[in-house]
Amino acid sequence: MQLNVGTSDKKQYRLITLDNGLECLLIHEPPAEEEDDLEESETGSDDDGSDDGDDETQRAACAVVVGVGSWADPEDTPGAAHFLEHLLFLGSAKYPAENAYDGFLAKRGGSSNAHTDVEHTSYYFDVLPGAFREALDIFAQFFVSPSFNPDMVAREVNAIESEFSLAAQND
Repeated sequence: MQLNVGTSDKKQYRLITLDNGLECLLIHEPPAEEEDDLEESETGSDDDGSDDGDDETQRAACAVVVGVGSWADPEDTPGAAHFLEHLLFLGSAKYPAENAYDGFLAKRGGSSNAHTDVEHTSYYFDVLPGAFREALDIFAQFFVSPSFNPDMVAREVNAIESEFSLAAQND
């Protein structure tokens, strides 16, 4: 597949296909050099030039977009796609603790979210670059081996029903 990008776009793109057929678009945006940084280096600032990989202005991010949304819900089970969106973030076989993912991201300057649309569902997170590999492993496990803990499932049914009730009231 050929990617068409604007001439002013400085990002680097790479499209790969994994052995399982999953297509991945990798995007790298080099850090922008700031004028202040250039001025400091010219004036002999005491900055030692070290880089711990966790510059607060840089983020590493990942998104997974699944080609199934609310239009795929069975007629007798409206909200199924949105329900699954909620369940996936509740733990996996490898990382079973319910709030471990959110806690991990919060301690490393990150966040996550998801969105169910009519034709697709998007899951995404961002985090400081030094924590990306571990965050990606936790995130990937939601899709590899979700826990679907029965206690959490029952609670999420109530959460989804509440969201649908509020949406219906606002219509």
